[in-house]
Amino acid sequence: MPGEYNTDRSFPNPVVTAVGFTAQDEYPLAIAHNATSDRQKAVDAERLEVLRKTLKGEMTPHDAACRTAPSSGFKPKDRAQERLEKDYAKLRNTFRGVDDGKVGGKEFRAQLAQVFNGNPVQYVDHTIAVNRGAVHGESALLAESVPGLIGVSKLSCGDCSDYAVELKRSMDIRGTHGERFPGWQHPTSGQIEPRARFTSTANQFPDDSDSEVELESQARGTADDLARAKGSGQSRTDVGGSSGGTGEPSRPSKGMGRGQMRRKARRNGEAMPGSGVDS
Repeated sequence: MPGEYNTDRSFPNPVVTAVGFTAQDEYPLAIAHNATSDRQKAVDAERLEVLRKTLKGEMTPHDAACRTAPSSGFKPKDRAQERLEKDYAKLRNTFRGVDDGKVGGKEFRAQLAQVFNGNPVQYVDHTIAVNRGAVHGESALLAESVPGLIGVSKLSCGDCSDYAVELKRSMDIRGTHGERFPGWQHPTSGQIEPRARFTSTANQFPDDSDSEVELESQARGTADDLARAKGSGQSRTDVGGSSGGTGEPSRPSKGMGRGQMRRKARRNGEAMPGSGVDS
């Protein structure tokens, strides 16, 4: 989630967002950031409304992604839109009961319904505002004893990971990129970590999941694949990476996830195996 926008509605250094379910009827959703402002609160409300409309079928995942990609923090912009569209589609499928047969699927659907059946969406903001340093969002939610899994828009830093271990809740965060930032503040002791200026080459965003969803853009992707195939002389059965001209789609190679295959295909100018359906 973003903070203040630039004039072109981009945001190069997005405010990191953490979310969790509170188990409270009045405010079923908890949100926390590493910084906040009146603009940030307005953006929270806007993005939650976009998600509510998507889950309810009032907005397509594609339109929702176009609306929110510029401020997501993902780069490049087209990559952000692609990823967000899939995330919206996956949440909509869960909301519709598609994942009820999976472990935790029905429970997650009930939690989504509790949050997004209301209009407007009711939530509690647990951001800890400080004058110096920053309390990261996931640490703020852990300090408030928000139960269950904590979703974060980036992988957690090393200090937040250590704090989760301290509370015996390391399994409730998505993972860590291992880097540590100057000014990280402990949410309860207030201790600030003094470090030199932060520089990193680590990927702070989690990889795409390997689950598959049906996207609103599948028809567009299939049409593009067919057009490319026609231009290169391929038959229809060859579109998407068939093996030996049999029409069988190629399988992901061992050790390479579908997200990696997509990125490799994009670099080589190839179609993504699997008829454009991926997550």
